[in-house]
Amino acid sequence: MDACPLPTDRPVAITVNCGSSNILCFGVYLPCDDCSPEYLHVLANIFGFIESVTESNPSCSCIVLGDFNFACCNTNRGFREFLPLANDLGLVACDDLDV
Repeated sequence: MDACPLPTDRPVAITVNCGSSNILCFGVYLPCDDCSPEYLHVLANIFGFIESVTESNPSCSCIVLGDFNFACCNTNRGFREFLPLANDLGLVACDDLDV
């Protein structure tokens, strides 16, 4: 993977080799929504980092893990910002799998 400048200290990316498959694993710690414009700016930087790394590694599957600090529903501004990237990467929310 090429080195990409991190937008903040929040995201990390590693590649896990599983036999013939490669998986990009992202760890994120998103800020809480404080209703400020800066919140959206930080999210855009983090999501841009994820997009950039996935575009540089097209043969990898992708997992995004961590603390999103929002529920996965349309009433949350952070989720609405994340949804286009999640759709582009074919990600599925797994919140309801936690028992």
